[in-house]
Amino acid sequence: MGKKGFLDPDNQSSPRHPDSYIDLDFKKKNSPFPQKKTWAFGENVSALAIAGSTLFCATDETVSVERLVLSNDGTRFSEHESIRLADFFDFEDDSESEVDLEGLAIEDGYLWLASSHSLKRSEPKAGQDVSSLASMVSWDGKRGFLARIPMVKDMSGVFELKKAAGNRTAAMVAPGDGRDEGLRGLLSQEGLLHPFMNIPSKENGFDVEGLAVAGERLFLGLRGPVIASFALIVELHLKEEDGILVPQKMGERRYRLHAANLGGLGVRDLLVDEGRLLVLSGTSQKAESIQRVFAIKLDALSAIGGVLGEDDVELLLTLPMGGWGDHAEGMTLLNGKPRRLLIAYDSPAEGRLDVSRDRLTADIFSLSAGDKTVTVSRE
Repeated sequence: MGKKGFLDPDNQSSPRHPDSYIDLDFKKKNSPFPQKKTWAFGENVSALAIAGSTLFCATDETVSVERLVLSNDGTRFSEHESIRLADFFDFEDDSESEVDLEGLAIEDGYLWLASSHSLKRSEPKAGQDVSSLASMVSWDGKRGFLARIPMVKDMSGVFELKKAAGNRTAAMVAPGDGRDEGLRGLLSQEGLLHPFMNIPSKENGFDVEGLAVAGERLFLGLRGPVIASFALIVELHLKEEDGILVPQKMGERRYRLHAANLGGLGVRDLLVDEGRLLVLSGTSQKAESIQRVFAIKLDALSAIGGVLGEDDVELLLTLPMGGWGDHAEGMTLLNGKPRRLLIAYDSPAEGRLDVSRDRLTADIFSLSAGDKTVTVSRE
């Protein structure tokens, strides 16, 4: 892109409005959080992944993954089913807790799932002693979740999740017994990441919010930390050993670290698309900011990791700026032609979510310049 690329303040990409929209219809249910008077799946969408007519959706305040099915006329996703993760993995299904799912990906017949692996801080209250905020940081072991579940297509063409399917079985990375074990423990060994491991999410602390898989390469996009203007992407190679996914050695370490200059934005989602990695980006903190989609060639993510050059990062799309909320957190590619990107939003802006129906309106953007024809395919 050179020096006159997206980082040049005199050459900013103008926001693009969606080419079309599509509704995600969830089933209304009682709030899993007694302290909340109202709650809807559509308020908390954090990741998307599609296979055929089946859309898997993560909502970051439950212990489940949501499955929706594209209607025959291609106008909406509905037939919502909430799939309990405790049916596949050995952890307590606490309706008042959360696994904080932030990434979904589909590869080689598996649905991959990643949680934030982040700490959280309780919301401060007016009049509270500021010093007491230091003790308000907590860790839930279910937030250290990285796993895969086999998918099987039923007679109607809809994909189901199975604990075992042939020689494929559900498996996860061992989380360990505390916040400094499992994947967090492994990545704490990285000198660049270590100072941020005990800082909560949304405060530029360590926070996984994107997942993509290409063959044996698994990528975790970090919302934080953002280092200078560079976002970070962790690469892992996982191998199943005795039912556990184990990070393999990649040279001297069991991970690679890539850095991409996104102009100070962090990763909100990742997606593999025809030899490149699409990166949905936004602020690393709890604030409103510009939101963009970038593309990185997979070949540029080298076998030794490292800092990407400006020419390796392409700006595809700047999302329209809304009011408070409308945080773009999930993206996936729709089936059919032309190639279109489906983007869903957490904390949706007014008018995007019908709470009475739990219906969320998502955006569709064409990836082909000038092509606005939208026909959603079930295959």
